[in-house]
Amino acid sequence: MTGMTVTRTDRTVAPDRNRWAALALLCSAFVMTILDIAILTTIAVQRTTDLLAGGATPPVALTAGFQSGYTAGLVFPAIGLLVALLLLKGARRAAAAPSPAPNRRQGPAARHLGDK
Repeated sequence: MTGMTVTRTDRTVAPDRNRWAALALLCSAFVMTILDIAILTTIAVQRTTDLLAGGATPPVALTAGFQSGYTAGLVFPAIGLLVALLLLKGARRAAAAPSPAPNRRQGPAARHLGDK
């Protein structure tokens, strides 16, 4: 089970909605934990069942089942890390891109000519 997360929403959410935002974040963390456990347990049980059906001894089947569950458990954080790195790389590129030159034309004539 994961530990309790500390949420700080006072800068990003209106003051009257802080409690609801913190509750939503906390509930989503619990739901994701439950889904992770369900997925990893399913993988481990399926591998154990397959090995037992193939004639493996129970200790070997259980060990292999747990190992496949833990291996699958390593895949999820690796994918999350990869996505985070790609998103950060894109955000850095966007921040480093030069901003367009300011428009010197203003008023209805500039909009009519296609300038914004």
